[in-house]
Amino acid sequence: IALKIPKPKQSKGVSEMSETVFNAFEALRIALEMEKDGEAFYKSVAETVHDGQIKNLMLSLAKEEEEHARRFEEMIETENFDNAWCADDVQLLNSYIEATIKRDIFPKKEEAPEIADTMDSLDKAFLYAIENEKKTVEFYEKLHSSCQYETGKQAFAQMIEEEKRHAVQLEEIRQTLK
Repeated sequence: IALKIPKPKQSKGVSEMSETVFNAFEALRIALEMEKDGEAFYKSVAETVHDGQIKNLMLSLAKEEEEHARRFEEMIETENFDNAWCADDVQLLNSYIEATIKRDIFPKKEEAPEIADTMDSLDKAFLYAIENEKKTVEFYEKLHSSCQYETGKQAFAQMIEEEKRHAVQLEEIRQTLK
């Protein structure tokens, strides 16, 4: 059966990151932004989709992304990083992340209505979410390989395992619904 749902966008710009070095703080900031992207996207789809089950799935996924973001924020606040960051440094890092690290896993919120229209079954919605999880894992694996600091590598490794578990959980739920 051919699914008529758009695939999540391929990560653009990730291959150029092989020269980039990330520390744990930067890794966590990138992950935090990714999770915020996912939360915003899933909430947007939930607002536009008509099927109640799909809406509940999208809201559940948004809540998961929100929880991940909260945990990353806690890690950022409580971690004793090797380097000191002041507010100006964080602003520069935010600008750097926005300008150079393309986080194209999740479509923009404006695209949510079009994507919601393609989710005419709960199975398709699950498949879309699972594909997003796989793309996130791929993105984090590339960031992991471009991170030369051990604490940063550990942070990415933890994120990779979390996203893999999430994809497995979604697939298990999807299979039980068939």
